[in-house]
Amino acid sequence: MGSKDSYFTNTEPVSTVGKKQSENMFVKLKLEMEQIIVNKPIVLENIYYDLDKYNIRTDAAEGLDKLVGIMRDNRISR
Repeated sequence: MGSKDSYFTNTEPVSTVGKKQSENMFVKLKLEMEQIIVNKPIVLENIYYDLDKYNIRTDAAEGLDKLVGIMRDNRISR
């Protein structure tokens, strides 16, 4: 996980499975971080409901879950 003030937090999974153990073993990872621009909207995919249903479909819930993750990772609240 990488974080910096005024930038969106970014995470990438890293594994050492299959690597040989040695004294000088390092894992190098490059994380691209996007600067937070105040009042720039975060665009969501359309949120669809099934006909005559009130609940959010699973495919739409995934998009909302991503937004919640962004808000949690970056402590965005109102």
